Amino acid sequence: MGVTLDIDYVDENSWGYPDKFFVFLLSIGFFKFVEDSYPSPRTRKNIPLWILVDLMFQLKLGASNSFYKLPGILKSGAILTRTNFNIGMVEGGFNKKNSHPRGKGEIVNHDTLRKYFKDTNAEELTGWYNKILSKFLSSKRVILKEGIFLLDGSVICLPDNRNYQNSQYLPLDSDKNYVDTGKMPPSEAKKFKSTLCYKMANLLHISRDKDYFVFAANRITEGKSHEKPVGEKLVDDFVASVGKGKIKTLIADRAFLDGDMISRFKTDYGIDILIPLKKNMDAGLDAKGLLKLEEAPWKKVDSTTSCYMAKKIRSYEGCDIDLNVILVR
Repeated sequence: MGVTLDIDYVDENSWGYPDKFFVFLLSIGFFKFVEDSYPSPRTRKNIPLWILVDLMFQLKLGASNSFYKLPGILKSGAILTRTNFNIGMVEGGFNKKNSHPRGKGEIVNHDTLRKYFKDTNAEELTGWYNKILSKFLSSKRVILKEGIFLLDGSVICLPDNRNYQNSQYLPLDSDKNYVDTGKMPPSEAKKFKSTLCYKMANLLHISRDKDYFVFAANRITEGKSHEKPVGEKLVDDFVASVGKGKIKTLIADRAFLDGDMISRFKTDYGIDILIPLKKNMDAGLDAKGLLKLEEAPWKKVDSTTSCYMAKKIRSYEGCDIDLNVILVR
């Protein structure tokens, strides 16, 4: 008689990435930090918070979107199987109230994990990530001395389901970019499909060589909200939590173009902002005018690119600092 065996999960390495990541988090004291600071939705802590957080890590690092796969993932990995978190054989769960039997290593029911994070207040969680967690990571020297950050706005496209709270329909092009159809004739506007979505702003820390990055802060908002005030608050909250001098250069897309914000960030925080101008802006037109007055203005950057810098431009309305405008050809 044949026997059929089901394989829950396979890890081809004795020390997989989840195991190494787990060791790293232990080494920097992350789980103790979480236990003391995470905005828990529960008054009683029958299960240690750090275990719930780590189980979620294991689930996501296992590339699984289903909580039902958690038992199989927990049976995998060098650290998990050898130590069972040092508590894997506890009978009846942490509060010893569970009467249903569990397999080896199944220290938490998958539905307990799902409900815990579903019940976490979204606003409190965002504040914890953007302020408290950023300060913790900075204390562990994850912010490089060169201090390069990106401020980016993007769209999160959703299935056509109105149960997504605060989602809104926006006209998007084929690359999922928002298109302002308000000034278009109806025949043109119809070409862009209205898609249910959220807006998201990210503050990302990167290295100069682009081989390292950390999400320092983010916020998800309703689809029709403007990225500029959201991104501005991300920077304000980060500086208030971590301190001045961490962000030295801020690279932002055109959605965050605002003279008052550029002036304030430079004056109050010492942040230099690199941001593209609109074609019809006075600052860009003045730079082109100055270009014509010089004999050999272009400086070669590489075999295909040259640039010209016009310094101390003051023709951007609302901006009270000198601008260096760079033209590229």
